Amino acid sequence: MGVAPERSIPAGDAEQGRELIRQYGCSACHAVPNVAGPQGTTGPSLAHIAEQSYIAGVLTNTPQNLITWIQFPQEVDPQTAMPHVGVSYDDAVDIAAYLYSLDSDR
Repeated sequence: MGVAPERSIPAGDAEQGRELIRQYGCSACHAVPNVAGPQGTTGPSLAHIAEQSYIAGVLTNTPQNLITWIQFPQEVDPQTAMPHVGVSYDDAVDIAAYLYSLDSDR
């Protein structure tokens, strides 16, 4: 088993990202550690997204690709069930920073 590449978003505010995940309702479909609210099972758990090689099975897992996926899931994969919820670029940066912070085993 290989070591996942270092993934971080220095410009992002991970704590703000955690709050934004709650505000945008991401946990209605995804299990997201330490986010208040439902822990959905429609989408995959986001607990170890930093360890994944691909985002949604179609994008190499890089900070910019994760930000793009959060903002424009339907443009990346028109067949995805993930809705476009109008996440701004700055909010996507913070959300991605939080998601990458979840991998504490690095």
